Amino acid sequence: MAGNTKAAKPAADTSKATDPAGTAQDQKPVTDALPDPVVAPEPEPLPTSIDTRTPVDLRARVKLVDAETGETIGKVIAADVVAGQVTRFAVENGNLVRKDDRFVTITEDRSIRFEWVEGVPAE
Repeated sequence: MAGNTKAAKPAADTSKATDPAGTAQDQKPVTDALPDPVVAPEPEPLPTSIDTRTPVDLRARVKLVDAETGETIGKVIAADVVAGQVTRFAVENGNLVRKDDRFVTITEDRSIRFEWVEGVPAE
């Protein structure tokens, strides 16, 4: 045998077997075509306490609620949810109560929580 007289067969073309359209080099993978997911912004956390030093815009956006009854507590001067303490003006017949030349305040321990007031936009 002097040499191999058979010509070598070319390797089988497999590009069409894995990519029927033959355009794999021109296209990005399908996962790249998906848009980035939209992430909702984190909601602003409710404060745990307010007092006369709290910014007016924040005080306008929250209300103090009795945790047991769900009733809004009005005329609040200061409140601390963690301590469960509220200081508010005394009110009778819709009017602030005066004693001598001062308004009467009430400080009480009770189960309270803050809620966002609906319809008041955030600054």
